[in-house]
Amino acid sequence: DSSRSHVAAGVDWIVEGLAEYVDGVDRAYNVAEAMQTGSMIPLVDTRENITYKQDLAHLNLLETDVSLAYAEAESLVTFIVEENGGFDAFWAFAQAYNDESGNLDKALQSSLNMTQAEFEKAWESWLISDYLPTYAP
Repeated sequence: DSSRSHVAAGVDWIVEGLAEYVDGVDRAYNVAEAMQTGSMIPLVDTRENITYKQDLAHLNLLETDVSLAYAEAESLVTFIVEENGGFDAFWAFAQAYNDESGNLDKALQSSLNMTQAEFEKAWESWLISDYLPTYAP
């Protein structure tokens, strides 16, 4: 569908997470390990006055842990697809993100009926119940 080719253009974790999901790359171990060590990369870096945000929204600017970022991005897409309504929900979110000019909170509210905080909490709970028991080192 050509209307989907521009969706979320430039939004690193959405695009790369989808690519990893479709490719079937299994990086769940990386996410489980990062959860246990407290080294997860934030979805959004809220620090002020920094040149390069270190978060999944700026994956191409990460200074370290790029492999972990891809693993987290894939887990986010998996979470949306498998726990929040399939690919229809994913595409609705990606389109909403594009329509909201990159405002993650508004996109999540309009597409998945969750605030960013609720989404992140639900994702973390899902990771704890789904990833840790299976993939923890």
